[in-house]
Formats: sequence, structure tokens, C-alpha cells
Amino acid sequence: MSGARAEEIAGGSYRGLTMGLFAVAAGALAFAAWQVALRVPQYFEIDYGEGFVWSQMSDLVAGRLYRPLSQYPVALMHYTPLFHATAALVWKLGVDPLIAGRLVSLIAGLALVASCGVLAYMAAPATLPPHRRRLAALAAVALAIGSPEIIEWSTLMRVDMLATSLGMLGLAALAWSDRSRCALALAGTCFLLALSAKQSALAPALAGITALLWARPRAALWLMGGIVAAVALLVGSAELATAGEFLRHTVLYDAARVHWDQLILLWLPLLVKSAAIIAVAAGVSALILRAVIRGDAVRADPSSWLRLALALNFGLGLAFSLGTAKVGAGSGYMLPLLAPAASLAALAFAECSRYARILFAVFAAQIAVGLATYPFPTPSELSQRDRVDLQLMQIMDRGDGPVLSENMSLLMRAGRPVPWEFGSITELSLLGIFDESPLVKRLQERQFKMLIVETWEPQRFTPAIREAAQSNYLKTEEIPPYEIWRPR
Repeated sequence: MSGARAEEIAGGSYRGLTMGLFAVAAGALAFAAWQVALRVPQYFEIDYGEGFVWSQMSDLVAGRLYRPLSQYPVALMHYTPLFHATAALVWKLGVDPLIAGRLVSLIAGLALVASCGVLAYMAAPATLPPHRRRLAALAAVALAIGSPEIIEWSTLMRVDMLATSLGMLGLAALAWSDRSRCALALAGTCFLLALSAKQSALAPALAGITALLWARPRAALWLMGGIVAAVALLVGSAELATAGEFLRHTVLYDAARVHWDQLILLWLPLLVKSAAIIAVAAGVSALILRAVIRGDAVRADPSSWLRLALALNFGLGLAFSLGTAKVGAGSGYMLPLLAPAASLAALAFAECSRYARILFAVFAAQIAVGLATYPFPTPSELSQRDRVDLQLMQIMDRGDGPVLSENMSLLMRAGRPVPWEFGSITELSLLGIFDESPLVKRLQERQFKMLIVETWEPQRFTPAIREAAQSNYLKTEEIPPYEIWRPR
């Protein structure tokens, strides 16, 4: 076959793959836009944690954040407060508070998708033709948009998407640090902001600094020293401002029981839904690490250490995803794994052109099946939730006095305090860290005029609190999935 003929076939294959990836990305984007249009405007919570994040944001604005756990209402501040502060700024611009938080996550989700594409492009070897590097970037964008967890957490008032996107943006900035000293400072800032949004958002920073130690030790030490100094300054200031409560709250959030069966019930199904992408990313990571160990990778080549950073980030993300074994954990633990997986799997398009068509077919099928089978609420289910929540609001408005509700967005909409957040207080009580007796006493004294209960699950009610509630209150109404209990 002549060289001209081979080049013509290769060009046609590239154009076909590009068009196919554009079609997959457009389809996934259309699905994501549909979910955004359905979920972001919802008037009440669509995830259990949204109501309490809203409550924490209100506490921040009112200056009540990080109060002692002995003080009632009991409010454990789960995360470092960057997300809450950012959402509060959007809220103060006149946006509904719940929607404000979701908009912050949505913008962060878009930034995450873009960073996955940028990282795939920059991690592709510079010796490759530009069109193959662009193909890798497009593949990474399509894989990121097509991840159901990224769509889900981009539409929630939760901190996870902001923390994940800032970490990946830090890696993207780090990739430019050999060309600009400002980029090194920008990377450090992004890593620091990621930790300021969620204290456990360590994977990108650890991966980036470790890879940089291999390639440019001096720059890595400067970066690490700057981050450590900034963290020490911020934590010290927060400790002084909160009389020692900042670290207590930040550390206690991670105190939870571990149920290893959740790895089978939650982690494994989530892994299977992205099995092809994760498997390819794992294979690419293994090849990258082998090249580094054998000495085949060139330290001076920015794409070499960026690939190492992505491989390390993937490994750390896989380890952190095992956090789904914690009681109360959700699919958000997969985000630090799925983001680098999208960039790494996309590199296969650039470097394994022989198998690109097969990879395209497998990834397209994975995205289609994943989006079709992921348990997103349907439009009718969301509408039904809204009707139920409005009914509950009307019932609450007809009475006075404190209300204890599992759906905390109801309390926030009604302008009532959240007495406590069930999940974290249950865990701290069962671990012997928190004294639940004052809460039990309030139930025994029937201080609440109404209980709105959804689950009675052991992960939200300790035996003592459940027994006090059911002994001193009587179920008077049922508006599925909620029960209304009033004092006997």
C-alpha cells in the first residue's frame, strides 16, 4: 500500500472517530442538559444532604458556624466552608438559596469536564500529531459528560463537585508550571481551595506533588511547602476564631462506622457501571508506572510527569472510593476516581490508534447503558416529591412550635431551625463521641409539635432516639414516603 493511500485511510478513520465522539458527547450533553433542567429548579431537596448543607450555609451567614456540639440546635459542620461561602454569595445576588448551591455545583461540573479534556490533551505525548491529541481531549470530554455520577453531583447542593473540579484544575495548572512560575502558584491555590471545599480532597494534590518530585524536585518542594504553610495559617486562624471548634468539627465528620458489605451493595455496582472506562484507565496507568520504573519515561518531558500524576491520581481515587463502606456514604465517593479515569482512558485513543474503533464502541456502549440504568428520578417522580413536600409545608404552616424532620429542606423553607442532622449525630452517638441524652430528653418531654419521618433507618436513628420518639409520639398521618407523628 502506498504512503498516500495509508495516509488517506488514516485520515478517514480519524474523521470518523471524531464525528462519532462528537455524536456521543452531544448525546450525553443533551441528556445532562435534560437532567439539569429537571433537577436544578426543584423547590425541595432531591438528596438527603442538601437540606443540611443549606442549613450550614445559613449558619455561616448568621455567624453561627462551628458552635459547640453541646449547644442546641446541634450542628456538626461536615466540611471546610468554601462551598458554603460561594453559594452564599450567589444567594445574596437574589438567587433562591437551594438553587444557588446547585448552580455552584453546575459551574464546577462544567469546569471539571473541561479540565478532563485539557489534561488528556496535555498528557498525550508531544510527538503525536496534533489531531490525535485533540482526539484524546474530545474523548475525555465525552467520557466525563457521560458519567452519571458527574451529572448527578453537578445538580446537587453538595460540596463534592466543587472540591473535585478544583483539584483537577490544579493538575491542569501544574501542567503549565514548566512554562510559567505563576502556574505553579495557581496550581497550589487550586489545591488549597479544593481542601477548603472538602477536607478530604487530597488526591490531586498528592498525585501532582509526587509526580513533580520525580520530574522537578525543587519545584515540588516549593509547592508542598507553600501549601503546608498556607494550611497551617488558615487552620490556626480558624481555630482561634472558633475557640478550637474548627478542627473538632472537621475531624469528627469522618468519624463513622464501616460496613464492609456496602462495598458489595454500593461500591461494586458503581464500579461495574463504569467498568470499561475504569479498566482501560487502569491499564494505561499500569503502562505509565512501568515506563517510569524502567526509566523509559523522560523526566524533562512535561507530558511524562503529567501522565504519572494522572496515574497516581487514579490510584488514590480508587483507594478513596472505598470510603463508600462508611455508613451513610454515597456515589460522590466515586468522583475522585472517575475524573482522572476519563482523562487516562482518553489517552488510549491518542496512543492506541489501532484499537481506537473498538475502544469507541465499548465506551459508547458503556455511556449509553450507564445513563439508561442509573437511578435518576423520573420527571413524574420529581413532580410527586414536590407535591408531597408542598403538602407537608402546608401542614407545618397550620401549626406552631418546633418540628423535627428528616427532610431538612422543609424546615429551611419554613424558616424553622434544624434541630440536628440525623446521620452524623447518630454515628457520633453510637461511637460514644456525642452524648445524645439531651436529644432523647427533648423527645421524652414532647417538645416537638410534630415529627416528619421518612425511614426510621438505624443509620439515622439510634435505638434510644427511635424508642423515645415512638413511645411519646403517635403516627397521625401518612403522606408517602413520609409519616407524621404528633405528641401522645
